[in-house]
Amino acid sequence: MSLELRRGLMGKVGIPKDAIIVAERSDNEAALMDVIYAQGWSASPKYMRKSEAEKVTDIGTAFEGNTAITDFSAFKYFTRVTTINNSAFRYCSQLALTELPSGVRSIYTFAFEGCSQLTLTELPSGVTSIGLYAFRGCYQLALTELPSGITSISKGAFNSCSKLALTSLPS
Repeated sequence: MSLELRRGLMGKVGIPKDAIIVAERSDNEAALMDVIYAQGWSASPKYMRKSEAEKVTDIGTAFEGNTAITDFSAFKYFTRVTTINNSAFRYCSQLALTELPSGVRSIYTFAFEGCSQLTLTELPSGVTSIGLYAFRGCYQLALTELPSGITSISKGAFNSCSKLALTSLPS
């Protein structure tokens, strides 16, 4: 269980600026730390601090096809990430991500394709574009609305998203 989660169980305690947000305590966190450390985002192979996450600007395709990662709730601290790259999380079929970093503006082609456990209910308010088949096969995706600033939604962006519950689309 991550330090962040344990603090949440103790009450609404603010996370100190340099708190550990991911620590290798489970198979999920070990798999997550393997990627984080291999990318050079963390100085330690066993944990990642919030201040380290806040410095990451590009995640590339480091997570593509990784079925060992089930939870990446600390992704919200990657606040300088503005783009979810082509195939960034493609085929991460066990990933149950619930929140994206607030700085995300663009979600590119195939970014979350095949993430059948993805449970996002909203996108960051600054998102302006969603690429080709970005969420195809995200059966648990339960978005109810899209940010008002969206200017581009490409073909098949929400193909096979059976729980999608959009009530309106931005003009």
